[in-house]
Amino acid sequence: MTSKNAVSQTKKDIAAIPLNRSLLIAQQPQAPTKPNSPKDQGLGLSSEEQQKLEQATPYVKAKVNTALARTQQLSNETMKLFNQETGKSRRQAIAKWEEILEIWRQKDIRATIPKYAGFAEAATLHSIGTAYSLLGENQKALEYLNQGLAIQLEPKYRIIKRNILLGIASVYSGFGDKQKAIDYYNQALSVFQAEKQDSSAAGTLSSIAQDYKDLGQAQDAIDSYNKALEIHQRNKELEGQASILQLIGLTYYDSFGNYQKGLVFLKQALEIQRRTKDSLGQAEILGWMASIYNFSGDKQNALASLKEALQLQKTVLAKLPQANLLGQGSVLSSIALTYASLYNFQEALNYLNQARSLRQKIENPGLEAGTLSQIAHVYSLSGEKQKELDSLNEALALNHAIENSAAEAKTLNDIAGTHLSMGEPQQALDSHEQALDIQRRLKLLPEEAKTLKDMALVYSSLGDYKQSLGTSEQALKISERLGDRNTEAITLNDMCNVSRKAQDYQQALKYCNSALKLSQEQKYFSSEQNALVGLVKVYELSKDYPKALDNAKKLEVLASQQNDNFHKGIALFFLSRVYLASGEYQKALNSSKEGLSAWQKVGFRLGEANSLGYLGKIYNSLKQPHQAIETYNQQLALWRKMADKAGEADTLYNLAVTERDRGNLQNALTQIKATITIIEGIRTKVNSEDFRTSYFATVQDYYKFYIDLLMQLHEKDPSKGYDALALHISERSRARSLMELLTEARVNIRKGVDPKLLAEEKRLRWKLDAQEKLLQEKLPQEQPSNKEAQTALIKEIDHLLSQQKELQTQIRISSPKFAGLQYPDPERDILKLPQIQQQLDKDTLLLQYSLGKERSYLWAVTPNSINSYKLPGREAIETSVGKFKELLTKCQKADANCQNLPAEQKAKDFQDIAIAIMVRT
Repeated sequence: MTSKNAVSQTKKDIAAIPLNRSLLIAQQPQAPTKPNSPKDQGLGLSSEEQQKLEQATPYVKAKVNTALARTQQLSNETMKLFNQETGKSRRQAIAKWEEILEIWRQKDIRATIPKYAGFAEAATLHSIGTAYSLLGENQKALEYLNQGLAIQLEPKYRIIKRNILLGIASVYSGFGDKQKAIDYYNQALSVFQAEKQDSSAAGTLSSIAQDYKDLGQAQDAIDSYNKALEIHQRNKELEGQASILQLIGLTYYDSFGNYQKGLVFLKQALEIQRRTKDSLGQAEILGWMASIYNFSGDKQNALASLKEALQLQKTVLAKLPQANLLGQGSVLSSIALTYASLYNFQEALNYLNQARSLRQKIENPGLEAGTLSQIAHVYSLSGEKQKELDSLNEALALNHAIENSAAEAKTLNDIAGTHLSMGEPQQALDSHEQALDIQRRLKLLPEEAKTLKDMALVYSSLGDYKQSLGTSEQALKISERLGDRNTEAITLNDMCNVSRKAQDYQQALKYCNSALKLSQEQKYFSSEQNALVGLVKVYELSKDYPKALDNAKKLEVLASQQNDNFHKGIALFFLSRVYLASGEYQKALNSSKEGLSAWQKVGFRLGEANSLGYLGKIYNSLKQPHQAIETYNQQLALWRKMADKAGEADTLYNLAVTERDRGNLQNALTQIKATITIIEGIRTKVNSEDFRTSYFATVQDYYKFYIDLLMQLHEKDPSKGYDALALHISERSRARSLMELLTEARVNIRKGVDPKLLAEEKRLRWKLDAQEKLLQEKLPQEQPSNKEAQTALIKEIDHLLSQQKELQTQIRISSPKFAGLQYPDPERDILKLPQIQQQLDKDTLLLQYSLGKERSYLWAVTPNSINSYKLPGREAIETSVGKFKELLTKCQKADANCQNLPAEQKAKDFQDIAIAIMVRT
């Protein structure tokens, strides 16, 4: 099966990624062409050489016959070793092939049967090259294959030349030198066409198409696939037609982003598979169709396709002979994939463990390692991170034992990804470095570029943007060298995003524009979309709204070419966002409503919730608070259905702001209290690097608003103690900030805490994250079966939350200091006014500040009083502080004598500082 390309960054920005089927498919290395002995090729001595052998001296005749018998014996032994599929057995096979090679090169042999010996030598060189290729030693593979290609062969023996050409092409493709691979494939193609070997020609055209696709030249890939399709249609080869139609459909899907056209070709392939009654072929196509349906938001058709695929797979499994362990293992893995796509992870694991058991019985550690990687991915989806890591480490040990270095590197990268998701970036980098060492040793350039890209993302997550960009630059150079325009565009988009985070907007624009130009040249939809989204974000941040609007409109035009509501929703979201930022509220309203409708049509609830939030803001900008509140309440209901606490908190905050702005301070107080209750129950930062962060408030915004609201209430009624409550909320804000700073700095505050309790805390947190993500992704709830599934999921989330609270209680009892930081109890761990005053003696005055955007506050606390003052906003105070620091610096210089300054100068200096005049409330 052709692997599906990575989901577009835009999709990552706005949604949990739908299940990617290719992640569950074991990537077992395939031989460029299967090694064969001369006898297996069906070619023996020519009559001329047979006659010459009969006429040879008894000594020579005996020597040649002994050599022929010995080579056949060795060939049988090598194939048994080769088919064990371990690195050790393949090296043993190579040693035997080397022995065969020496026999064919003996003078007496070459003198007696030169034509056959030349052919046999070339065939042996091809076998050795194939084995080295599978070991990942591509340079050695090329060395042997090129030796075989240089041997002059009789026409009847030229079959091996075609195999060698295909082998060399495959090695160059593995190197990442796709253009060179295409050149060799075309040489083989010419031979096949001249000899009217249609089946081989079609297969070669398919390989050429895949390399074009990898280069990002999707239209060239489609052209090559169509040529292969014509051959299969001319020869009425239904199996070949179905295979090529499937590949064409997937190319339209993952290269062009054209879901509708992709489905048209997949449906044609499915119809042929039904005519030929190929049940597994049907199930595979249905699985891909489900992936497309799910990705484009058509969850009902996705569900129907998966259920049909599951039934077909189970029927095949029931009919397989008990002795066919290899076939059973393959079908069991396919069934597991379907169950995982249906979010039934326990059943997926049951079938994968059965598949693993069978692969252990046939003693195929390579296949077992692949199955363990599949098991790890299912654990990842279900939130069992430690089990995911354990499975990957088992796969790593197997790959290391069989000396499959390329697979070992891939597994190390998978382990790195797991460490990153577990909040362990340094361990992620360590695993990536190990993978990189292997890839550089084996000269696996495409894989090296991918590892570097992944490392760059880790550095970005750590805030080391310079290191991230430098690492991406290394990856970019490899892609440029290989001519891989597709990966080049993706890397440039990554670099644009990192530069944007680093607030280097000019550099970000440079990278995004380069990515846009490349993706437009290659007609690569996803990269073009990502580049345009990146440009909109950068221009919006730099307040260049005309250019942001221009790119948002280009995004809308691009989306219209796809003719699907999902991409339409993305474009209209960004368009409404720019209109709102630039003050064109009516246009923002129209675009937002249209985008909301598009996402509702495909059932994309996360996009729907985001659009409702923006719509509420637009109504507020249009001074229509009633409509804003109604819209926010719709959004609130959606967040609660998805169990999205961060979204719920932000909507409650927006409701509080709206109520405050229309003078309903008590209603605003109710909403902001609910906001703070939620975010204090979320122990990680509410903000994440996803789509909604562009308008979500920060946690500190929530606290600042709460403080400001309480102080407004205090101003209206000083007797209610709102100022003391505001001081308490300021303390809670500081506790939250401290926790986030410690987390970001990765300070170890867990010293002395029971490791078992900490491990269980992590497990519950990861499990909760996975369950909440599933609730957002679940198939349409309108269907009764899914309503039941979602109800069960909500119950599971409630149960996990209950377990989490019980665990926090245990940690609080055993490690109160840690719990006070990690799970501060506002009533127990955060001081209120009476407790603060108890800490002060009669000669101590406590001053506490809270800086806000529009207004700041100061509380002056003594053992028996509290006074509060309203100050200017943060910017004015920071300006004054800056001037004060400047004056201090000037006076601290060795040659400065500020005491001798004229009185007028001193007065002016301090007048500049004292802008923030306190106003007694």
